[in-house]
Amino acid sequence: MGSPATQLDRALLLTAAHHLRPIAGLIAAADPDASVSPRSRMLCAGLACLARACYAALGGQLHAEAVGEAAAMLSLLTKIDDQVIDALEFHGGPLARDRDPIALDRRTRAYLAPTLASLRAAAPATAEPRCALAAALGQRLRALACSRERLDHLLDTIALGWEVQVRAVRLLSSDPTRVDPAAIEAVTADISGAWLLMVTMIGGLPEDAARPVNAREAAAFYRWGLHIQSADALADLHKDTADGLVASRPGVRLASVEPRLWRGALVDAELGPLYRGVCAAGIDLAMLPGAGELDGLTDALAQLGMVPTWLRWIHGFLAWRWLMHPACPRELDEAQLDALFPDRLGRELGRGWAGGWARWQRAMTLADQDTKQPEIAACSGR
Repeated sequence: MGSPATQLDRALLLTAAHHLRPIAGLIAAADPDASVSPRSRMLCAGLACLARACYAALGGQLHAEAVGEAAAMLSLLTKIDDQVIDALEFHGGPLARDRDPIALDRRTRAYLAPTLASLRAAAPATAEPRCALAAALGQRLRALACSRERLDHLLDTIALGWEVQVRAVRLLSSDPTRVDPAAIEAVTADISGAWLLMVTMIGGLPEDAARPVNAREAAAFYRWGLHIQSADALADLHKDTADGLVASRPGVRLASVEPRLWRGALVDAELGPLYRGVCAAGIDLAMLPGAGELDGLTDALAQLGMVPTWLRWIHGFLAWRWLMHPACPRELDEAQLDALFPDRLGRELGRGWAGGWARWQRAMTLADQDTKQPEIAACSGR
């Protein structure tokens, strides 16, 4: 049978490979430069597990395939757009001359507008391939939705997610010594909270889903989002720095005690002092939630079946990526891990894929072979 962590790893791989195959042409056309790596494509498509688990927990049975495919498409569409707006060439970073936050908001919103319009209308707003992907997704969402009310609720949440990205680009590309820390806390929660919520909400669209995700559950996603996006910011500290996104939650906290490190990391790629500074100041420890807090968040989503377990897997995976980064000076002996990673469940769930590309690639190959089998039972949420 294997451990629960192994079963989840395998389930996510199987689900991702299963849903990627029929939409591969749309994804390749929308991302012709392969800006989203194969690994990231698989992980994004794997978020279909959230929607499928939600759907199953709400009593759905007839439309699991369509729910999963739409969720994979939405996750990948947002990732493809993000690759453009997060790039240093797009926003200019904190050292850009004549940096104009209002103009940057307008530019980001204008770039995202065609995909949102294509989603809403279920028809391409422009001839761009990314709009064809968004329109195809819009058609699938319309076909799944049992009522205009459920569809509009999801589309409004997606629109909110697009607007969160506008705010995120402006804030995260700011000078971390000048940006408002409270604004960074808020946008950190919103980035992952809105993304994971909109993907999961697809599970509440069909008629045989007893209800949509409710307001209390939606609020819990944003509390989860703070922790998941914080772990993501640590795991991608090197990449975000190269992209000029130096005002992440850990970046702002570090700049408050070591205000010069971010500039050396951005201009001269001096990442060692940046990583050592985060650890020396205990910033990573302060941002990792305790097991009790995650237990409470898990309870808040208890009626959504496996959804909170998948969120715990995502958080654990990202936290492991931080701890295993070559530049991270944290030790990985068991005593240190107990102090660094009090959420033992998340630690166990997330450690499997964080060990590196080679291990993941072997697992992906196995999953690809296994998708010839019809069952993806571990994602059913039952």
